[in-house]
Amino acid sequence: MVHNNIGYSNCLTVELCKAPQGPPSPPAGWYKLSDTKVFDASRLTFTYKTANVGGATDDSKYGDGEAWTSSDGLTLYFALHKANTNSLYGNVIAQAAADIDFGFPISKVRGSFVARPGPRDPNQPKSKWAAGSGWGQNADPDNCQGGQAMTSWFPTNMRAHDGYVMFGTPDKIIYGGCDKGPNYAQYTSQISETTVSGQKLRIAGGQSADHEAFIYDIKNIEVYVPGR
Repeated sequence: MVHNNIGYSNCLTVELCKAPQGPPSPPAGWYKLSDTKVFDASRLTFTYKTANVGGATDDSKYGDGEAWTSSDGLTLYFALHKANTNSLYGNVIAQAAADIDFGFPISKVRGSFVARPGPRDPNQPKSKWAAGSGWGQNADPDNCQGGQAMTSWFPTNMRAHDGYVMFGTPDKIIYGGCDKGPNYAQYTSQISETTVSGQKLRIAGGQSADHEAFIYDIKNIEVYVPGR
C-alpha cells in the first residue's frame, strides 16, 4: 500500500498510483449487466473477422457489415453481411465478437442471454431493429450446421452456409453453441455459474449470408465482483 495525505490507497507502488486506475470496483457481490454500477455501452467494443470456408477467391467484399448496440448496451445487433454476390454467397463466414471490459476484476459469471433473428433484409432502418418489429420477414441465422460446439474464438473449421453463437471470456469459452442447428428461432441460453478470471466477457456470432442477421439480449447475464 502507498500512503498519501488522505490515507492508504489501493496502489502497491507510487508508480502504480500515478497510472490510470480505471473505473472503481463496486462492493463485492453479484451484479446483472443491467446494473449501471458495473456496465454501460461505453465498455463494449466489437472485433470483426472473416473465415473463408467454401473456396471463395476473395472475401474482401464481405467487409460491408456492422454490429452495434442499444443505447444501454444491453441489446446487440449483428448485420455482418449487408449484401451478397453469387461467387461468395455462403462461402465466407463474417464474424464479430463483442468484448465487455469492466475495468475491474470479475471472478464468476452466471445467468442467461437471448439469441433471436433480426430482419431478413439487414438494410432495414435501425429504428425498426430497435423496435423489434415492423421489418417484415425474420432472418434465418444458424447456430452451426454440425453438432460440435466451437472450441476457439473466430473459428475457421466451419462448413459453407454456416454460423454460430458463442459466449465466455477472451480466455475461456463457456458456451460454444452448435446446439440449435440451422435457422434458429428465438431461444434463451442458460449460463451455469462458472469461475472466470480477468475483467472481460465476450459474446460472439457469425453468419454466411445477408438474410442471417441476429440479435442478442444480454441484460440477464450476471457477474461476481470480488471487490478490492
